Amino acid sequence: MRQDTFSTFHPVNNFLYFVLVIGCSMFLMHPVFLGLSCLGGMAYYIYLKHWKALKTALWLMLPVFLISAAVNPLFNHQGITLILYLKNGNPLTLESILYGLAAGVMLVSVLNWFSCYQVVMTSDKFIYLFGKAIPAVSLILSMVLRFVPRFKNQIEKISDSQKCIGRDVTNGNVLARAKHGMKILSVMTTWALENSVETADSMKSRGYGLRGRNNFSIYRFDTRDKLFLGILLLLGGNIFAGILTKRVQFFVLPHVADEYKYPVGHAGVCVLWDFVFSPYNHRCDRGYKMALYEIKNLNFTYPDTERPAIQNLNFSIEPGEFVVICGKSGCGKTTLLRHFKTVLSPYGKREGEILFEGEKLEEVSVRRQSAQIGYVLQSPDNQIVTDKVWHELAFGVENLGYDQQTIRLRVAEMASFFGIQNWFDKNVEELSGGQKQLLNLASVMAMQPKVLVLDEPTSQLDPIAAGEFLSTIRKINLDLGVTVILIEHRLEEVFPMADQVLVLEEGKQIYFDTPRMVGKDLADNDLFLAMPSPVQIYNGTGQEGVCPLTVCEGRNWLEQHYGSCKNMQHRECFRHRKQERDYVVEAKEVWFRYEKDGRDIVKDLSLQVPKGELFCILGGNGTGKSTTLSLLSGIHRPYRGKIL
Repeated sequence: MRQDTFSTFHPVNNFLYFVLVIGCSMFLMHPVFLGLSCLGGMAYYIYLKHWKALKTALWLMLPVFLISAAVNPLFNHQGITLILYLKNGNPLTLESILYGLAAGVMLVSVLNWFSCYQVVMTSDKFIYLFGKAIPAVSLILSMVLRFVPRFKNQIEKISDSQKCIGRDVTNGNVLARAKHGMKILSVMTTWALENSVETADSMKSRGYGLRGRNNFSIYRFDTRDKLFLGILLLLGGNIFAGILTKRVQFFVLPHVADEYKYPVGHAGVCVLWDFVFSPYNHRCDRGYKMALYEIKNLNFTYPDTERPAIQNLNFSIEPGEFVVICGKSGCGKTTLLRHFKTVLSPYGKREGEILFEGEKLEEVSVRRQSAQIGYVLQSPDNQIVTDKVWHELAFGVENLGYDQQTIRLRVAEMASFFGIQNWFDKNVEELSGGQKQLLNLASVMAMQPKVLVLDEPTSQLDPIAAGEFLSTIRKINLDLGVTVILIEHRLEEVFPMADQVLVLEEGKQIYFDTPRMVGKDLADNDLFLAMPSPVQIYNGTGQEGVCPLTVCEGRNWLEQHYGSCKNMQHRECFRHRKQERDYVVEAKEVWFRYEKDGRDIVKDLSLQVPKGELFCILGGNGTGKSTTLSLLSGIHRPYRGKIL
């Protein structure tokens, strides 16, 4: 949609204008007014939707006009100017024909303005207008608008997956189709329940349920809006006064040409004032002696289990540190992380103490934990609550009950800091996985936490998006002094960032030290295979000198201890042989799009998958990887090209 000046006015003005123009178009049958309304509505709709508006006019509005103009004289016989008598004896009058034409113009005009209304009055504007009466309604409407399309997309995915294993609801007898349909419903129900738990955790983590929640909106009623509202009321009042007195007067509505956009970008000059100069300054201060977190003899056992999930943990985390927690799956990493925030603590038997800034964590108020302890979960989708980017940014700050101006400033700061300005007004479903996870992070950071806890935040991201996300985490740690506690399996990237590394094995703490010391001491552990390449080379060649963590450090270390890399002998590991090969799948010049008028997702794709080989498809989020797999598996069919 093209951004126009009228769409940037306050939603009250937008809604009132459409009420007036649609109401007048329906009830004022003066041909001059109808002509102006129809032409104005059509022109505005064409401006908003371009050539699609002409297509709609040709296939929808033109038939409506013709049918109305033709049908009215057959049933309406009023008038004094007789043209002829129909076969049934009823008169055909000139007035009835003209009235039919006017009615057709009226219907086309109303359809045009309703079409413009759907484009201009977006979901967030609707929620703002009608969610103010009952604050909870605003959140409920936003969540419905977010989850309904998401559930629809998930059902399509489940259905496609079931088709691949022969459970197609469109084939077979009634009993077989019903059975396959129930299976899809069962899978969908399980998925919905599992994801709702994580969404609830995300809401609780950001303080939902606290008293004094405020509803934030990006819309402000400024001087320009007051002027426009005054013009609308003046013109509308005159029209209705004319209706009452039988003398309708027409006025020309002046064009307001000032461009207006919500000033997200202005926050760039704020330099995150509240972060730097807030009373709770949490920049890295090595002179600060009190630990942020102290874990003393922590043990935890889940119900109906004998073996503790975590056993006898003892460590402390200083303000401003970057701590990485690693270990094999099932070693207790997530269990430990959830103990850092009481609303997320798992149910079971706990022993030992967790101190937050010298105070027992369970004695720290929920409001303070919500504001000062930020928590980011694994799934980018499940953490998002609302349907708009700007609303999601404000969600946590709304729960803390801040005033509108403070919320506005926090949202603008985070949009500027994370580079979200370009998709600030988008629906969250339009974002890629990396953008969604960045939005989750920004939403948490808008609450200005002292510590940021992240549970495998890149597990569902592609390597490029994951690298960018981890770089952002490092920037937050260095620039804002926020303490970071991170679970991550991409040790190649996070090891050099860490100040401390906690290694868990079967719930036990086996190491808590600097990355260089941990990398040196883990040589005999299975987890050593996950260490960065420089660490593995260092341990495999004698452990001389300081353990390198980065590729640059590793190269310098090799040259220092083993001479120039140019003098090292290399052997060819793989040899390619030209031979006839069998292919299990071939794609020849394949093109695919999900909608007829949509953009191409796969463009001129040609590939061959050799028999017996491991074939990998790489690319960033939104590049068409999943779509390509669906084409190769037969779930979707290309509109051009062949799949063999």
